[in-house]
Amino acid sequence: MQVLKKTLALAAVVSAAGCYTYIPTELSTVPAGQEVRVYMSRLALAALPEDIPANDLYLRGSLTAQADDSLTIRVPITSRQQGLSVSEIRQDVRVPTAEIVAVQRREFSTGRTALAIGGAAVGAGAIIALIFEAVGGGGPGDPPGDDLSRVPLFSIPLR
Repeated sequence: MQVLKKTLALAAVVSAAGCYTYIPTELSTVPAGQEVRVYMSRLALAALPEDIPANDLYLRGSLTAQADDSLTIRVPITSRQQGLSVSEIRQDVRVPTAEIVAVQRREFSTGRTALAIGGAAVGAGAIIALIFEAVGGGGPGDPPGDDLSRVPLFSIPLR
């Protein structure tokens, strides 16, 4: 049981790795629409309005426009769920280029995706093993050696 708990914990950590990574890049090479992290000076971060969700180090969103002295980033403010679909509500934020310390662009990571899929598979296997362990080997009325994990694909009735 202890091994199973450790396996589930490992699977959860690996699955949380995500499928994307952020790569340092030059601002001039980032196309419009690209998801970015913009690291800014502490003064610029403190000057952002309170409703703009900013990390202590960076602002995350999609680059919408670049000018000589500023860039515009569309940042997620909140999300709204209607039925099964979830949509993000975003707001444009203008950032002076003089206050930008570094820029990173988001890129798909094959390795992290493989880890997430592997972690999910290990987690699913551990949950299935936990279910079989909880069910046990059957009840007192079951014949010995009767395997409850077998499912007959077809049967032929004999009269």
